[in-house]
Amino acid sequence: MKLNFTFTVDEANAILKALSHLPYEQVFQMIHSIQAQAAPQVAELEANAPKELGAQNTAAVPNVESQS
Repeated sequence: MKLNFTFTVDEANAILKALSHLPYEQVFQMIHSIQAQAAPQVAELEANAPKELGAQNTAAVPNVESQS
């Protein structure tokens, strides 16, 4: 069974940051799942962002796996 949640980019980043403080072997699959689901959504946001705003207002999902 799967559940669907909706988070803001800031909320998703906060969840990833919190998970990064736990032992890697306990959370790496969850972190990967969040990043895999967020990546196409972030790419779409960046593709549709007005060019005059540049990268400053685009969303990003950090790679917290490297922080563990």
